[in-house]
Amino acid sequence: MAELEKNSIEFTDKVKDDVHALAADTTEVELEGYAARRHAEQSLAHKWLSFESEELKEAARKMLHCRSSSTICMTEAGEVRYIWDEVCGLGKICPDEGRKETQRVVKKYVPELRKFAQRRPTHRLFYAVFTQPNFSLGSLKVGMDKIMLDLNERVLKAVEVIPEEERTSRKATRIRFPQIKGALTTLEAPLSEGLKWNVHVNAILMVDGRFDYKEICEAWGHNVEIRELKETDEQSLGQTIQEVLKYSVQLVTTKSASKRERHATNAPAFSEWTEQQTLEWWKAMKGFRRTRSYGEIYALEKVKWNNATQFQREKWLKTAGMPQEWATMEWLDIPKDNRKALKEIVLGADKGDPVTLIAIGRAILNDALTYSVDLIKGNNFFSSTSRKQTTYQPGYGHERFDTGPPGYH
Repeated sequence: MAELEKNSIEFTDKVKDDVHALAADTTEVELEGYAARRHAEQSLAHKWLSFESEELKEAARKMLHCRSSSTICMTEAGEVRYIWDEVCGLGKICPDEGRKETQRVVKKYVPELRKFAQRRPTHRLFYAVFTQPNFSLGSLKVGMDKIMLDLNERVLKAVEVIPEEERTSRKATRIRFPQIKGALTTLEAPLSEGLKWNVHVNAILMVDGRFDYKEICEAWGHNVEIRELKETDEQSLGQTIQEVLKYSVQLVTTKSASKRERHATNAPAFSEWTEQQTLEWWKAMKGFRRTRSYGEIYALEKVKWNNATQFQREKWLKTAGMPQEWATMEWLDIPKDNRKALKEIVLGADKGDPVTLIAIGRAILNDALTYSVDLIKGNNFFSSTSRKQTTYQPGYGHERFDTGPPGYH
């Protein structure tokens, strides 16, 4: 890839020098990353435009314009944020949409995984990779459905017959692995060297008590790699979730190519797939939930509600305008029509306060290898939550922007 270069960074005397310096340093590093990712995404888009499939062409047109221009903003704390004019919304192939999805998953599940690991000495977390024999071309969707069904039936929700001498009731079956209290999983399906679909599942398993690797392997019936996660601090778990979701974080094109350069695989890079292979993958992934949660981290709104104090429940109900007497109910006892609105409040309790943004300039990613930045007078204030813009200065009204901790972009 050609070396990235800045076309211009222009300053005025209308904004403080320290703001200029901070914005210039931050945008220089961040926009180089954005430009590099745009290059990979747009290279893929140009190839897809040569295909006959209208589905792939439509996706390619979205990718071409994704994150090509932005309003640069700063928070009162000095963090740089970007309001992008257009985003593609294709999280399975767009590196930045994938990063945003990973941030959401990390924020949602890391606190719950940490709470579990710290609750009792017998609580542990394991990282596992479940694989099966590769599936031939034309059978990707079958393979994806099969591996998820097998994971449920053989491990996560497996049942076994209780020997007659151990029965204490008329119940004839029991959960085979009751020590698995929950799991976070994601499915990957790249092409292998032999041009077959390498369908496998990455998982974080939440375990309480004894955990026998041999029993899990026997139940699975195929290859499974398991290792215990010794470090359960916020940063370590965040990195583990990134590994679990790695195909959402890193563009498949880039990942496949980089592995080939290290001689780790001779499998074709995503950008080298034929139209038939690409279209099969695209249709199989469309609408498929690659990332899933189980057990104690499934339906977190239910978990948070059932574990909350009555006082906290009453606060949520008051915000939702719902009867206070519902505070004594379990989550599933609340009328179904009311749970959706209440869910947003229960899960939104951790979103934090609205962020005030100052529009200070514009960034243009010209041809995916160069970019320009103009920092202008920052007399453009608007308030925003961490999710959605609410008000804005005329001329800076763009629909969507990315947000995250310093250094996220």
